[in-house]
Amino acid sequence: MTKPIKLGIVIERAPAWAWYSWVAYLDDAVCASEPGATYGQGNTKEEALDELVDAITGKWSDEENEQ
Repeated sequence: MTKPIKLGIVIERAPAWAWYSWVAYLDDAVCASEPGATYGQGNTKEEALDELVDAITGKWSDEENEQ
């Protein structure tokens, strides 16, 4: 399970491209709320939230650059 984050602080630091990811994942989260439902590209709820947090904090882009 993901740790809660202080969105107010994180959102202020989020790069512009992270907002597009955030809106897409939020849309998926609203549309699919059943247990075991998948989000976006077949991710579970926990995976989608982890990717959302990574995208907002910049960790996701760092991992992509390393690959």
